[in-house]
Amino acid sequence: MFDDFQFSTILVATIRGAPVLLFAAFAGVFAERSGIIDLALEGKMLVSAFVAAACTYATQNPYLGVAAGIMVSCLIVLLQGYVAINQKGNQLV
Repeated sequence: MFDDFQFSTILVATIRGAPVLLFAAFAGVFAERSGIIDLALEGKMLVSAFVAAACTYATQNPYLGVAAGIMVSCLIVLLQGYVAINQKGNQLV
């Protein structure tokens, strides 16, 4: 009985955490297809989650929090793309 409880807990945690990692993997695939090596996917996820949580806490509106997280992630991506493509910066830094 105890083994079934552990298995179900692990299964639920896996299903809950899988979409986030899948979206990051898809973003990495799209970046690789466009010619940019994107090693900062986890950092973008962390910054976006922090900004989303902080904005949600400050405004008490989860939709504004999600929008703020998306905006910050997009700004970081644009900055990385600008430095890597236009300024010929090192993509692996």
